Amino acid sequence: WGPDFDGKPSLVLVSDNNFGATQFTQFIALSVTAPIPEPATGLLLLLGLLSLWRLKPRA
Repeated sequence: WGPDFDGKPSLVLVSDNNFGATQFTQFIALSVTAPIPEPATGLLLLLGLLSLWRLKPRA
């Protein structure tokens, strides 16, 4: 997360070129208008995905 932009939170994405001639470095700055999820939301998502993985039938 970056500094506020126009009173809204910003999200800065960076992509590196890995010193490759065919790749390029990118900086993308986005203004976030939707509510930012609480950190616990990510934990609940992870726990839900782990439980689904555990229930997956195995060969």
